[in-house]
Amino acid sequence: MTEILDKLKSALQSIESQYHRLIILVNCDDASKPDLMRMLRSEREARPLNINLELSSRLLEYSIKQRPLKVSELLEEIVHDTPTPVMLDRIDVLFEPSLQSDPIAILKALSRSKTIVAFWNGALKDNKLYYAELAYPEYKSYPVEDFVAIDVQPQESF
Repeated sequence: MTEILDKLKSALQSIESQYHRLIILVNCDDASKPDLMRMLRSEREARPLNINLELSSRLLEYSIKQRPLKVSELLEEIVHDTPTPVMLDRIDVLFEPSLQSDPIAILKALSRSKTIVAFWNGALKDNKLYYAELAYPEYKSYPVEDFVAIDVQPQESF
């Protein structure tokens, strides 16, 4: 865990001058996530935002047709008053097919004005991020470009 904390600290320092200040922590389980959150809270005064809860509760006031148009705007409101780095936890709602959103594009856009640390429930392999499996409608894959991805628990097989 010390190695991951060192990588995270290093990444936080190195991205300060980047256009996109986005760090994605991949493969965090219930054992490792509290340590990472504790470090961010103690050193950077960051607090985790539960995006599933925050975003879905705000989307309820819009019709199903309006929701895809409001995702980015509402996320911007959610992170606006949060001190940097902004810790985004439970981001699965961004992958909801009915929202027609591009989670990485949204996270990159948010990271232009604030440093974002997002917990990604997926995998990192061959410099690509994956969310869900190919047969599922939520499936997404992205090359790691213009942001930092740290695999908290690298896996041998995929």
